[in-house]
This record gives sequence, structure tokens and C-alpha cells, in this order.
Amino acid sequence: MRLLLRPLVAVILLSTLPTGCAPPPPEPRAATPAPDILPLRSLRLYETGVGYFERSGGLGGHVAASLPVPAGQLDDALASLVVLSAGAGGQVAGLSFASSVTKATARSSAGLPPDPTSPIAFQDLLQSMKGARVTIVTRESAVPVVGRVVEVASEVDEARARALAELKDAQRESPKRLVVTLLTVRGELTLVPAESIVRIRPVDPAFAARLDAALDALGTRSSENARALRLLGDARGQVSFGYIAETPIWRASYRLLEGESTEPGGTTAVLQGWALIHNDTDESWHDVHLELVNGEPDSFIFPMAAPRYTRRELVHPEDALSTLPQLHDTTADALWGDNLDGTGTVGYGQGFGSGHGRLGGSHTSRSPTVRMGATRVDGRTASSSLLSVGNLADLAPASGTEQGALFVYSVPNGLSLDAHASGLVPFVQRSVTIERLAFFSGPDVGGRAAVRFVNGTGQTLPAGTLSLYGDGGFLGETTLDRLKPGERRFLQVGNDLDVEVTQKKTSRHEVAKRLTFADGVLYEHFLRTTDATWEVENRGGSTRTFYVALSADRNATVTGADRLDFDEATSRPVVVFDVKAKQKTSRTFSVVEGLSRNHDADSLTEKAVRALLDKTTIPGAELGVLLRALPRVQALEAGRVAVSAAEHAATVAQEDLERLREDLKALGGSTAGGTGVVAAPLVKRVVEAEDRVDAARKNKETAEKSLEDRREQVRASLEKLTLPAQE
Repeated sequence: MRLLLRPLVAVILLSTLPTGCAPPPPEPRAATPAPDILPLRSLRLYETGVGYFERSGGLGGHVAASLPVPAGQLDDALASLVVLSAGAGGQVAGLSFASSVTKATARSSAGLPPDPTSPIAFQDLLQSMKGARVTIVTRESAVPVVGRVVEVASEVDEARARALAELKDAQRESPKRLVVTLLTVRGELTLVPAESIVRIRPVDPAFAARLDAALDALGTRSSENARALRLLGDARGQVSFGYIAETPIWRASYRLLEGESTEPGGTTAVLQGWALIHNDTDESWHDVHLELVNGEPDSFIFPMAAPRYTRRELVHPEDALSTLPQLHDTTADALWGDNLDGTGTVGYGQGFGSGHGRLGGSHTSRSPTVRMGATRVDGRTASSSLLSVGNLADLAPASGTEQGALFVYSVPNGLSLDAHASGLVPFVQRSVTIERLAFFSGPDVGGRAAVRFVNGTGQTLPAGTLSLYGDGGFLGETTLDRLKPGERRFLQVGNDLDVEVTQKKTSRHEVAKRLTFADGVLYEHFLRTTDATWEVENRGGSTRTFYVALSADRNATVTGADRLDFDEATSRPVVVFDVKAKQKTSRTFSVVEGLSRNHDADSLTEKAVRALLDKTTIPGAELGVLLRALPRVQALEAGRVAVSAAEHAATVAQEDLERLREDLKALGGSTAGGTGVVAAPLVKRVVEAEDRVDAARKNKETAEKSLEDRREQVRASLEKLTLPAQE
């Protein structure tokens, strides 16, 4: 029976036993003074979940110093530690720390089962003491027993077995108990039932030290226990160190407080940005300079703190030499045997083996990059690269730029935060100009109360939530994505029930303008004009501004709207209408887009080519090229039909062959040799079918080669539509 280790046992294992029979306890050593912890002066938090800690302090040459780092973050500190200053006249020789080990290594070093997921039972602890000198106190005697553990094993409990026998309970298995076999200091072997042990203490202090180290690694919060990095060397004056460690990410939230109107369509507002930070360390922060970084520098986890061992090849003599004497537990006569049958055969066996392995390589594992070919869809409409009508995206102001990849916010006042506490600190407060409006993602959809927000802070704003306040209260909330200086967003904060946009009439027509050819694709460039009439209604008591997003390309011009804008988040142009209070009116506008439609040359059809030839607005020279290519397109289309027919014929021939083979198999015959008169005709049919399959495959290959030649001919005829490099 396995007995789970109770907390009392752990205490007993590490306790001393003050008895006359036990060895005297070692003389207490002078306590090592705790090293001074360098104060935390500066902290920089990143969006990648790490923080840069900078510590500095004044030291004398005789004073030890340390950096407190949780055991689970020791690898980060060792990989990133940097000495910023070593003091005037001093020298930093290095850092020392208690080695970090994995749970499996810690258990193995203490003689425990290495599987970190299995519980540690009392029997496992006793097994770890095999061969060790121990002192045992039992319930039956207060006099301790001192000796070496020979074996720990389960054996039948005779007393309980006899009791069960008297009860005539033969169905139960024989009860067992855990027994420690001990070789005492007087050379006697004695059995000590494990259940009677009150205290057991290893005499060797190193055993307790190994178990103590194992418990450090096996604790449920072992990764959070602080590990002191001790400063080695002679450092006088000011000493500064920097390192990174895992930290909770900081998160931003915003408040937009609407003020008084400054001009038509514009309102002064105050943007407040707050950062939520967490001190998840065991150390309180006092007057720490805090910086918040908006950016994502690369950071990774790399195992460094725990000792690692490689594997070496085992090289051994050619002869398999034993580590035990041949006669250590036998005799020559026993090896020779009794030979009762008159034979003198001697049997023996030997074997050896070795194994080694190596784990190495980069700290990261990258999946192979696979490049997939783009799938072309005939008839897909996109922006024309040839017809430049207008760029509605130019309505958006130039995006802000950043110096480098990071943007740093420096909190002006020193931060004090208790250990395992969280705080909300301001990182930006600037005046901005906003415009309240009604936003529509299109006609015939509900309006949304929104504000037009331009980042005029001069700083990159990290993503976060945003609450809008105005009219003496809360107006709604939304989210803000990462916004560079000068960029803008339409921030929707709620439903607007007093506005409505209804589409009443729309018409659309296209005018083909040019034909071009590039990369095996024939492009038709055309202008699409859309005329729309919308009914806009404002049921509110004040003039409202309607912003309606269009399903139009940015290569377009719009006429008939009061103003135009562009939604950078969705890359859609926006028409703007000013609607007076209590007014319902119709607004008509036109959109002209410069677009292109693609046709894959390999799948061109006569019908598609003739449809393009009917478009007289295309220049005659380009139509002439297409007209001369028409016979080759017709041949290409016929080639596709021929390949399809050849593939069908090959499939039918193969199916007939498989059917005949099954019939022949049912008769027990084969093409190599039949079984008589019955199978002979079928064999002949199989052979003929095989010939048809070969012929069909050759026809298919010929048709496919011809089709590829015709594709090349179509491409060659359309090459004349390729634009010069400067056009």
C-alpha cells in the first residue's frame, strides 16, 4: 500500500533528533548577512509582455548587493542583464545565483521518481534513503535506532493475515505492509514497519540539503520564489544594472470629453489616456520612473538558468568485459554442470549496448514557408491602373510618422505601487478637435451616433477602449485601434434614432476605354458611372451632418454631395450631407469610377472576345489586335473541347479494362495464361482493351500538348496589347 506523504513527514525529515544515540548536530554556522537589494529606479513596460527593469544604488567595496528575480524569470534576466555603470574605481566580476533545476532533475537528485506529475509517497521517500545512514524513532520505543537502510519493500502482514484466516475471509488478498530493512551500527539486521515510524532523519547533512533543494523546485509556487543575483567583485560608488523580465502587458483606455463648439462642424474636446498597469512582483515600487512603450520589439523565452548536459558517445573495448567477477556468486563446477547425460556443454551469454542523443539547434522553430499560386477569377472587377479618375483617399490627411519602431510615453511623476497591486496612471491629455455626426455604412441601414476624430496629439495612440462624454453625461463608448499622428477614425458610439437615409433610385452604365495584356491576363479598362437619388431625413431639433459610406473604388470622382471624406479604417469613400432640423429631402449625386475587368488568356472564349469587339469606345488599334487573335481563341476553345473528349475516352477505356479484368479473375484466368476454352475469348478481349487504353492515353497526351501550343499562340497574339514600361 502506498502512503501519501503528509506535511508532518516533511517536517520530520528535515528535523534534528536530540538523543544520545544520534550523532551530535553540526555546529551552527555564522549566518550569512542578507545582501542589499539594489533599488528599482526605472521601469519600462512593453506591449509584448516584458518589462525593462533598471536598478541602481551606492555601494561600498565590502557590501554585497543583489537583484531580486523570480525563479521562473531567471532565464530572461540572465539572457538580458546589462551593466550600465560599475562605480568609480570598482570592478564587477560577475553575478552568482543558486542554480535552477527542473522538477525532474530535482526529484532525481533527491533519489525520487523523476516523473514530475506523479505524487511523492512516503514509500518513495524511504526508497530514496536506500544505503543512507538514518536515525529512526518508532511508536514502540523512544530509543532511536541508528543504521543504514538496506531495502524498502512490501511484505505480507502475518498478523492481519491470521486475523483474516480466523474470519474465514479467503476472498481477500493477503494484506501487505511496508517494511524497512535496517543494518544497525552493531551489525544487526532489523525490520522496521513503516507504519510504526514516528521520525526518520538522514545522518548525512547532504541528503537533507538535496531534499531541501528538490522541495524548492517542486513547490506549487516555486517559479515565483525570488532568486537573488549576487554581485561579484569590488564595486564602489554608483552601480546600475538593467534586465528584462516577464510583466503583465499595459493596456490603454481613453476618455473623450466634448467641450464647446469652436467652428461649424468642429468641437473642442479633451482626450485623456489612462494606462492600466500591474505590479505582480513581491517588491513594492517606490518613486519609480515609469515609461510605457507603444510598440512590439521581439522577445522570446530561452532556457539558460538550469544546468544542461550533452551526450557523449560511448567508446569501449572490443571485448565485452564484465564489471563483476565471473565466480562472485558461483563455482567452476556449477558453471560446468552435473553432466548426468555425459555431455559437457557450458552455456553462457553476454551483451552490451550504448546509446546517445543530442538536442540542438536554434531556440526557435520555424515552419516552412509555402507560397501558394494566386487563383484568378475571370470577370473580377478591380481598380484600373490605366484610367486615373481621381483618388478619394487623398481626402484623408497625410498619416503621421514615427521615429523608429517604438513610441515611448514617459509618466512625469514617480510611481509608487504596492506589491501585487494594480494602478491606473495617465499617459496623455491633449486638446483635440472632433465633429459629431450621424454615420451610415450605406443607405437603408440604421444610422449611428458618431464623432469624427483626428489624432492631433502628435503621439501614436495605442489601441484601447474609449468613452465619450458630452451634454453633461455619458454618450457612449467604442474602441480605438492603434492610431498614428494625423490619422483619423469615425468612432461610432450608439444608435441614432432621429436620422434615416433611404435609396430611392439608382442607375449604372459602363463605357469601355482600353484593352491591355499583362502576365497572361487580358484587362478591360472601363468607366462606371452610378447615378443615385437618396432621401435623407433629420427628425431631430438641430442641423445634423450625415456621413454615408459608398461601395465605390477610391479611384473615383463624386459630384452632388456637400462634402467628401474617406474612411481610412474601411478604405471606403464617404459622402457628406448637411440636413436641417425636421427636414426630409432628396439628394442626387453621381460617382464615376475607373475600373478594370480581367480575362484569363488561357480560358478566353469566342463569346467573350466578340463581346469586347462590340464595344466601339475602345481604340480601333486595340480592337484590331483582338480581332486578329479571334481565330486563335477559337482554336483554343476547340482544343479545350478535344482535351475534354480525350480525357473522357481514356476514362471509359480504363473502366472497360478494369471490368474485363474482374471478369477474367472470376474465371480464374489471366493474360499470361488462361485456364481453358472458356477463358480464352475473355483473355483476348482484355488484351484488346489494354491496347485501347494505351491508345486513349496517347490521344490525351497529344491533345494536351496541342492545347498548350494553342495557349501560347493566343498569348503571343495578345502581347501587342502590352503597355510600354513608361505608360
